[in-house]
Amino acid sequence: EQMKIVKLKHTWIQTVLYTLTFGTFSGMAAATPTLIREVFGKLPDAPDPLAYAWIGPLVGALIRPVGGVLSDKFGGANVTMLVFAILLGSTTALTFLTAPTASAQFTLFFVAVLGMFFGAGIGNASVFKQIVMIFDPKQASPVLGFTAAMAVLLFGFFVPIMLGRSIAATGSPNQALWFFVALYAVGLLLNYWYYWRRGAEKPC
Repeated sequence: EQMKIVKLKHTWIQTVLYTLTFGTFSGMAAATPTLIREVFGKLPDAPDPLAYAWIGPLVGALIRPVGGVLSDKFGGANVTMLVFAILLGSTTALTFLTAPTASAQFTLFFVAVLGMFFGAGIGNASVFKQIVMIFDPKQASPVLGFTAAMAVLLFGFFVPIMLGRSIAATGSPNQALWFFVALYAVGLLLNYWYYWRRGAEKPC
């Protein structure tokens, strides 16, 4: 009975949106130490990756309840639009900060990384709010579980792999980061078309 949700269009749209938010959170949590080491490791006085690895996940976890409050007040679709704007902006900014010439440039780099965690943390709550509003109670619970599982399998697991392959192939994570930017743009467009615009199919 619960598996009937896989036949619903909005199950898959919400899965894409949650994959791009929670998947970013879980994937970047795993990838951040390696990213710091690969980008700054060869510079004098390079930052210790493990000293900063915990900050991003903490920011994402702490901001999630705020995302819930904002979604309750302003609507899930409104907040999700903001989320993808943050993810697009911070990830694009990060691409310009991955070829540092001095360790002092780490601060801006890490702020951009934290921007990704900030957006993803808020998005974890806003997309869940959308699911609760889109589906009836019998469907919402299995949809929540399905989207959470798929988020890790479809994106969270592959974020570190894609960043690693980008660095191995080009010496820079930018190839993977621009791919993430493209995915966030898709997420923004899906949210805009189906949930946010006037006359949307499922305004939420």
